Amino acid sequence: RDVGAKRSRDTHVALFDQAMRQAVARRARLQEDLRRALSNEEIRLAYQPIVATDGGAVAGFEALARWQHPREGRIPPMEFIQLAEDMGLVVAFGEWALGCAAAQLADWSLRWQQTPRLYVTVNLSRRHLRDPHLLPRVRDWIRANRLERDQLRLEVTETIVMEDLETCRRTLQDLHDYGIRLSLDDFGTGHSSLACLHQLPVDVVKLDREFVTELTKDPRQEALVRAVTGLAHELAMDVVAEGVETEEQRALLTDAGVDYLQGYLHAAALEADDVLPWLEGSLRAADDGADR
Repeated sequence: RDVGAKRSRDTHVALFDQAMRQAVARRARLQEDLRRALSNEEIRLAYQPIVATDGGAVAGFEALARWQHPREGRIPPMEFIQLAEDMGLVVAFGEWALGCAAAQLADWSLRWQQTPRLYVTVNLSRRHLRDPHLLPRVRDWIRANRLERDQLRLEVTETIVMEDLETCRRTLQDLHDYGIRLSLDDFGTGHSSLACLHQLPVDVVKLDREFVTELTKDPRQEALVRAVTGLAHELAMDVVAEGVETEEQRALLTDAGVDYLQGYLHAAALEADDVLPWLEGSLRAADDGADR
């Protein structure tokens, strides 16, 4: 039995070592591929609608990066964005995303004359918040694309903010003073953000999808959503709920006072060329609903 147990352990160790080697080799390959992915146009932005809870009107979009690898297919954003962070590419990657989103928004604005005007939210990394050139670059993108300052919006996760509250607060304050609207993403995942929320110059609090997923399973989650929403409103902040997938979730979030919804219930992230047709379809559906 001792011999059998030893062989079993040796087999598990060998399999573990093999899996580790394969993971390390894959990571090295992806790092090399990521260096060329932007120039090869393998990475592009998709845009997920953010809609008003009251009436379902489209308010704007969140820009989400997608990497379609030529051999491995779709690489999850969490994986390649972390790779970019580790490789020191995330600032250049973020600049590409901001420039791409600004140019795309300018194109939509010319062809979509409905009010209110559309906006696009782009995510910032921790390195962006330590970059002294962030505000000048954002200012240049807005001017070059003739956008209003509140059309190109920026988003930062709660976790990043709580890692270095004072540095983040200063950077966000500079952006906010210029007129950029700011969102705090994944709210509810940090450890002390509730106590610090009043110190942050943010305009929007985004409820983490975990809140929404558990909303229909645990009545206490609804109480938490109401509390966070009430606090945000007292601080003159809007609330966006992420990951909304069912009508039941929508109804509970509406009842809790959440301002905007984002998730598969309304639409998955859209290719840039599909956004205006989708908007036109949404507008027709709203008009048909009003006529009935």
